[in-house]
Amino acid sequence: MYSVGKYMLMAMYALTLCITMRYYLGLLQEAGWSRKTYLQILLRENLRWLPLLFMLIPAAALFMGYRTLGMAMMFLYLLGISLLFGRKKGEEPKGNRKKLFGLFLLWGALWGILFLGCFGIPKSQIRVMHLVCGIAFLLQPFAAPFLAAIGTPAEHRIGIKYIRKSGDLLKRRKGLQIISVSGNGDEEEMGRILYLLLSGHYRTVAAEGTIRTALEAARIIRGMKDPGLQVLICPMETDSREELEAIVQTLHPEIAIQTSVDLGSLSEETDPSGAHGIRMVNGDDEALLQCVEKDKVLTYGLGENCDIRGRIVSVSSIGTKFCVSDSGREGEEYTTALVGEKRIRLLIGAISAARALGMSEKEVRYRMAAVTPLPHLMQLVSIPNAMLLDDSGNTDPNQAEEALRTLEGFSGERILVTSGFTRLGAIQETANRRVGELAAEICSRVILVGEDVPYGIRAGILDAGYQPEHLYETADKEEAAALIRSWPLSGERVILSELCICGETNPDETAKN
Repeated sequence: MYSVGKYMLMAMYALTLCITMRYYLGLLQEAGWSRKTYLQILLRENLRWLPLLFMLIPAAALFMGYRTLGMAMMFLYLLGISLLFGRKKGEEPKGNRKKLFGLFLLWGALWGILFLGCFGIPKSQIRVMHLVCGIAFLLQPFAAPFLAAIGTPAEHRIGIKYIRKSGDLLKRRKGLQIISVSGNGDEEEMGRILYLLLSGHYRTVAAEGTIRTALEAARIIRGMKDPGLQVLICPMETDSREELEAIVQTLHPEIAIQTSVDLGSLSEETDPSGAHGIRMVNGDDEALLQCVEKDKVLTYGLGENCDIRGRIVSVSSIGTKFCVSDSGREGEEYTTALVGEKRIRLLIGAISAARALGMSEKEVRYRMAAVTPLPHLMQLVSIPNAMLLDDSGNTDPNQAEEALRTLEGFSGERILVTSGFTRLGAIQETANRRVGELAAEICSRVILVGEDVPYGIRAGILDAGYQPEHLYETADKEEAAALIRSWPLSGERVILSELCICGETNPDETAKN
């Protein structure tokens, strides 16, 4: 009977370890394979690892000699953990399935050795078995970044030949121009804007997701099926300067764009190879400018000292009107549906790349209509009697501050609808207070939605001297929308909403609550 119970428990251990490791590897993938970001998420969201600590309860029963009760409790605990962590997550991007599978096999090999050893433990040493398995469980959250750390060098060694052959394949692709985009969080959005701007004139492909290893870059090259492809856009970001250099040496980009400081910006070896290579950097990022030699790069941005300088003319219900000028031409004026300095700056960089590729001003202006914001991220939506600036997909208080500064550029009544920002750990109250203080300075009225609005945002608004009669609190977003409709309209009205109040369900909204 003991043997049957022991093997059943070992099988449940194995199943639960597989399920939890799949969960944590998926979480690491969501963090962009960044170990630092992954650990920040773990510390911020305790529910991702705290349940594992409760295995100490059945383990204690086993140690105290309650063998049958302890094994039953352990079996039920493992079943509960399996159900908790086994809830289906979104489907993994195809480009990362092989990497996930390889890390999972590596993890399976390591713990397989451990379990084989556990099966040989005699009945008298059952406590040792549970001690070993207990340690395995408690280390699960940290096993994923450990596997990625030891798996990356292995991936390198295995893929050297594959990468070399991809380089040879790239040399045979005449007429193909590669644009690399690196930064610290902006690279995918810049890649999307570049694709929208260039795809109407060139046969263009943007890599899915962010390239983080030279092997991923080689897979992108191998995956190019279109023989007439003219432009390949490659967003990239890594934790390692050496890795970023390896990616650049694999891709050999004709245009390299850096949106913000990253490890690659500390090394001149990331300059694109070839006589016609162009390196563009965000001239508004002072930290980035300190890392580069200014005479070797073209700077773009909204600052006066940028080589390619943009200037916002006006912001209205149709978007942003801005102009772009450089030393060789007069300022050209454009209108875009994008709003906010950050996105206009990215668009200026994309226009600079389009010009470098040979697109005319007429073609750039024509394609500007295709450059649209992502849903629920600084998206202008026309609603009855108002213009809605929908930012409900945002969960970052820093981005909320930028949205408020954008709201300041609109004329008329300015309204903020927010539930504040949670799950920020130690900085939560400080960050919410900053948002509240800025809202008090800019907004005509503020509506706080929900019962769990962080104290900091309310305190920031009132401590800034805001008139209390212009601060409203509602139970839910439907009540907030009804409240806005009840106010008489005396002119233009713009609503910045950190909640989706335009009749659509936003799956990201739950991240704020």
